[in-house]
Amino acid sequence: MKVSIIFLRGFGYLWLTGAMLLIFAGIVGTWMKGGFSAVQELLSPFNVSNWIVTVITLAPGFGALAWAEKLKAKRPVGPDQTCSTPPGQSCEASQSWEAMQKLVNNYGAILECEKGLIVSAELLPASKQEIKQALIAVARTARASGRISAEMMEHFRVGYASLADFVSPEEAEIMKRFNSLVQAGKEIKDPSDARLLEIAEGLKDNRAIAIQQRSRDEFARLIQEFDTAVTALPKP
Repeated sequence: MKVSIIFLRGFGYLWLTGAMLLIFAGIVGTWMKGGFSAVQELLSPFNVSNWIVTVITLAPGFGALAWAEKLKAKRPVGPDQTCSTPPGQSCEASQSWEAMQKLVNNYGAILECEKGLIVSAELLPASKQEIKQALIAVARTARASGRISAEMMEHFRVGYASLADFVSPEEAEIMKRFNSLVQAGKEIKDPSDARLLEIAEGLKDNRAIAIQQRSRDEFARLIQEFDTAVTALPKP
């Protein structure tokens, strides 16, 4: 067991060192290409995709360190102590763990592109249930390490709840037309423009208003669901 602890700690620290160097190199590269404003945008707390990718990049290192601590405390971690998978995962499940990390990454990229709009669930890289399971698994692993910040955990919460913004293709089309009218209204500067009346009538679409309200309600419910599944659990 002592050899396993040394191995896991060494792996964890080496992974985190390499990951931090990679992240730093990415920040420097962004600054060289786009200047300080590009770095600000990259590190913005609203850049959910970047924070999710950061957590995923650091998760294996944190997972290894957390597992080493569990071994040190003589807690059972499974039959194969040399398997470098996250806490609570077996060697046989390592492939599914990697798939979940990739799924969270892909979902984060979609959120970054859509920027809070209500869009079709057909854009999702997997079913909502699969994405939920992946987000919870990755968030739990990061939290088990004891080294995830409250800000980063908040990104997971928002990402989880943002599944409420993915609706049926028919409802997405209704919202697309509604948002187009909103944008068109913003672009009209003359208050006497006759098109404003047409836009105002279109914005009275009860279907779009109902979809927005349902999405807000679902967002709030999913926040509570995530808290129950992840943040409400006692830290190990």
